[in-house]
Amino acid sequence: MLEPCEGKLSRTVLRGEGGSNTADLLD
Repeated sequence: MLEPCEGKLSRTVLRGEGGSNTADLLD
């Protein structure tokens, strides 16, 4: 499970990068 801070960073990366790298982390 991602921590609160990680979740916010993930969302930011998803919006900025497109969710390529973060998709793997979330999955």
